[in-house]
Amino acid sequence: MWGRNNGNKLKPPFAAITKEMANSAAYKQLNHSSVRAFIHICLAQKDGSGDNIKFTYKQAAEFMKQETFNKAITQLVEVGFLDLQRSGACFGKKNIYKKSERWRKYDTPEFRKGQRRVVKQNPMQLVK
Repeated sequence: MWGRNNGNKLKPPFAAITKEMANSAAYKQLNHSSVRAFIHICLAQKDGSGDNIKFTYKQAAEFMKQETFNKAITQLVEVGFLDLQRSGACFGKKNIYKKSERWRKYDTPEFRKGQRRVVKQNPMQLVK
């Protein structure tokens, strides 16, 4: 059967959305575009890359407009599914996202709304 190995487990690429995720208050807040963006970003995660997921606006343009993707990313960060580790804007590099577990505390007093803050890059790293 396509997409399965002998152990009856799915082979990548696939985007795992657990029942816990799908039934969470945070997931229920996502609009259709945010869900679609999240799935595509998860599909872009490479084996062995750790938690970091590289994804560009050019890749997103294959399935939605830039403005819509930007709003989707903002929503995914705010409700706790993603964190932006590095912005590739102005540097000609891919954005680096990291899956977050903050969504588990959404709608509780412990929840901290995410913001699209970026880990600052060292400009000297750009000099070759």
